[in-house]
Amino acid sequence: MCTLSLSGYMPVITVSHAQRFLLSGSRENGTIKVWNIRTGYELCSLTSHSSSITRLAISSDGQKLFVWSGDSTVEVWRI
Repeated sequence: MCTLSLSGYMPVITVSHAQRFLLSGSRENGTIKVWNIRTGYELCSLTSHSSSITRLAISSDGQKLFVWSGDSTVEVWRI
């Protein structure tokens, strides 16, 4: 079992369809972190919106990440 420590990070979370990755979005600074679920290691950090992230979702084909922001915009990332 692996525990991810997200201290100081109020996350919005989604899991990839293959359940290999966990994506967390900050409600504070618009940052998205990608974690390896098996190892618990952070793989990368992405800068998204300039305001808080309110929702994350992955497309049914697993190819796109949708990121909603507190400024009522949505970004689409190819993953």
